[in-house]
Amino acid sequence: EVEIVLCSAYFPHDSSSSPPSKNIEKIVEYCKINNKQLIIGCDCNAHNVSWGSTNTNSRGVDVMDFILRNGLEVLNVGNDPTFVTSNRREVLDIAIATNFIKKKIRNWRVSADPSSSDHQYIEFNVNSLSTKKIIYRNPRKTNCDLYRDLLADKLSTTTSNIGTLKDLDEVALKVSSSIINSFEASCPLSVRATNFDCPWFTQRLMKLRKLARRLWNRSRKKFKQ
Repeated sequence: EVEIVLCSAYFPHDSSSSPPSKNIEKIVEYCKINNKQLIIGCDCNAHNVSWGSTNTNSRGVDVMDFILRNGLEVLNVGNDPTFVTSNRREVLDIAIATNFIKKKIRNWRVSADPSSSDHQYIEFNVNSLSTKKIIYRNPRKTNCDLYRDLLADKLSTTTSNIGTLKDLDEVALKVSSSIINSFEASCPLSVRATNFDCPWFTQRLMKLRKLARRLWNRSRKKFKQ
């Protein structure tokens, strides 16, 4: 079962400290420890072209570093302004989520409906949240004594009279089958739920992707200077 934490956040533009607040950091850490999915709707008061702003400022770099550092994803699509006044139009509001939720988001948009505020509504749909199950065997959990006994029993009936290539092929096939069957009988199946559409996308690959994005964001900031 997938549990989602929904959070609304505000990063004051006049704050002396870099966003986000410690409370948001605690919420993200809580979700990590308790294996919960997270969606944050945020008035970040920060510019970053990654989520459609007209430019990138230092607060935008800090927010993006926080997002990448925690393996989160920006859900924003396009560059429709979320903050609209008579003399200013900018993307200041973002939606942030865990990678699993990111893949379930559909129809993200900035609503044109009146919001009675200078901030526009953000709307999106979340598809089915069912997890996938991976069935596998962990060789480390093999009952080695049982494996040896089963294999020895199966190989005891294998003939040693090999006179033709056909005989050799038959013996090789029986030895191979004996090894596989003995392993499967002595190593129980395990079931693991995964939030990834691609089970091969490991934690190591995720860390490398976050590192690459963080370095790319910093290099872009230096280039603009």
